[in-house]
Parts: sequence; C-alpha cells; structure tokens
Amino acid sequence: MTTSKSKYRASFTAGALLLSEFRSIAHLIGCEDLVDQLNKEVQENSYLRLKTELARARVVTEMKRRLKFTPSEYWNGFSSWNEQEQKLFLFYLIMNAHPLVKDLQFEAVVQRWKMLITDISKQDLQLRLQEIESWDDEVSSWSDSTKTKVLTQMIRILTEAGLLQKGRLTKPLIYNDDFWKQFIQWDAAWFLEAC
Repeated sequence: MTTSKSKYRASFTAGALLLSEFRSIAHLIGCEDLVDQLNKEVQENSYLRLKTELARARVVTEMKRRLKFTPSEYWNGFSSWNEQEQKLFLFYLIMNAHPLVKDLQFEAVVQRWKMLITDISKQDLQLRLQEIESWDDEVSSWSDSTKTKVLTQMIRILTEAGLLQKGRLTKPLIYNDDFWKQFIQWDAAWFLEAC
C-alpha cells in the first residue's frame, strides 16, 4: 500500500446531484460574495429549505467544494437547460470535485458499458473500490458503513443523472449538440465518454 495522501474522499455522500439545492442558489453563482452568501444560507435557510442547520452546513460545504472545481461562467446556461441537461452538468461537477466518483465511473461503469454489460450494482462498484483499497491506505481505513454509503450514493448519482434505470445503464437522451459541445470547449471531452 502507498503512504502518500489519498486523492479520494467520501464527502460526496452528503448528497447526490443536489439538483434542487443548486437550482435554489443558481442566481447567486457568479456573485463575488458567493461563499459569504452560502455561509449565510446555513444560518438563514432562505433558499435551500433544509430542516436543520447541520444538514444545511453539510450540503453547503459540499456545494462549495463542487463550485470550487468549476468556473462560474460554466453556469451561464444552467437555468435555460432542460432538467436532464442540468442533471448531467451536476454529474460533471461531481466528477470534477471527486476523483473517486470519476474513477468509479470510468473504471467500473464505463468498462462494463464497453463490454456490452448494461446491468450494474453496488457489488460491481465494490470490486473497483476493493482494488483502490489495495493501494490506498486512506480508503482501506474507511469503515464498512462509509464504504456502503459511497457505493449506495454512486448508484443514486447514476440514477439521478439518468444513466441508470432499474439497474441498467442507459445513454442520456440529449439532442442539443450545443450542450455537448460546451464540454469540448471546456477541455472536458472525457465527460462525453463518461456518459
């Protein structure tokens, strides 16, 4: 096993796509004081409408992490995109912010797709997670509960993104070429393969 600091985190288990949460604060993205506004939201609950301050703090922390990995100009079309496009964009955000999600997507999900195997389960993802554990001390040290949350949340992310339906992998039905072209413009052509 390696002793270097792991690039993998389980913090994405705070929420899957967070579609309604990002929709509720989309008008704030691009504001110079976005971080201050989000911190204020933890206290005031003006937009997120989450029951507890603890839940808001956890979700806001995750939202800030995802936003940090994506320039604000990427959000220009968010409000005009249809729901499926918004979901895929949020999937892109998760993969940008969380190397583990990107790894599971490419090394487990996409690999199965390439072998024409369209069903996927937590057990299939677990095989990849076990491979990572074999060389990553931090992932190896996670509790069984954390590992289960990671796998469950990955299945939920795929489902919410429209890439998994009833345990079967599907391709997104987005016919808007401009939506896909922007990922190429953002030097993120890899995302097209991920979907």
